[in-house]
Amino acid sequence: MRMIDLDPGLRSETNALAREFVLAPLEYSFTERERRALRPFFSNVDRKVFFMSGLPESVAATLLAMYSRL
Repeated sequence: MRMIDLDPGLRSETNALAREFVLAPLEYSFTERERRALRPFFSNVDRKVFFMSGLPESVAATLLAMYSRL
């Protein structure tokens, strides 16, 4: 089922839950050393939604696999 096909009330509730998840603080914080190492490759290191760039494909895939299991 596509989001566009959802009942407007359910769509609104789904959007609210997604927004709550994205805006909630991370349960993990990186050390300053880790933050310095990650900054060149990630759009941000303190939110749940981020953009990765400049990493080899195998490294990016491994990180995404690990992140999805958190």
